[in-house]
Amino acid sequence: MDIEDETHVVVGIGLSDDGIETFFRLLDQFRAERRFSIVCVYDAKVISPSKWTDDLATSSSLTMTVLRNKTALAPGLLYVCPQSQKVQVRGGVVLLDAIPEAQAHPSIIDDFFHSLAKDQGQRAVAIKLSGEGADGKLGLQSILDHGGVAFSQTSTPDQFDSMQILSGQDKAPRVITTADVSSEIQRHFPSFDCAGTSKLQLLLLQKIEDAIPHIANILKEVTDHSLHD
Repeated sequence: MDIEDETHVVVGIGLSDDGIETFFRLLDQFRAERRFSIVCVYDAKVISPSKWTDDLATSSSLTMTVLRNKTALAPGLLYVCPQSQKVQVRGGVVLLDAIPEAQAHPSIIDDFFHSLAKDQGQRAVAIKLSGEGADGKLGLQSILDHGGVAFSQTSTPDQFDSMQILSGQDKAPRVITTADVSSEIQRHFPSFDCAGTSKLQLLLLQKIEDAIPHIANILKEVTDHSLHD
């Protein structure tokens, strides 16, 4: 994991045909969040990616780019994987490998989530928007096993526009709305609380705090008055 900025989070999205509408709603709330690298792996069954990526390029405020092999992930960008490619993340860099045509039903979302979990550990976020399909379920568990955050799209008719936050401690999933996903991700990362504070500023603040007792002792010697009283 070569991503050094503690406020930079890789959000992996596993998408299939029945998750496209939810995907667009998620991007609406991510548009103001510039600390995420959003990587979308699309397992196309019926709908060609070109049918929605063209709309995405014109309607989303996020800068979209089609992934190329050895792409170093940067915050504030949306990366879309080309079709028939296996996606791996190593050291914050995306590696692509063509899937042979003869390979039946490849688990490209699971493979992607597994690699994201191993590479980013507790800083990995995975969102499964592939409906009731099995692809992605094992990968979500891998994200949880490595301490990351995992979301899954609900599929029941009475829970339209809902997501589940999965838990790795044998707890029941918690249901939230799609609009709450971004805030839930931020809640998972304490470093987001100091997102506007640079590492240098934090270091200076720590040095000032450490120096206060010494300054108080010097003032006591000079004024014969203790600041601790």
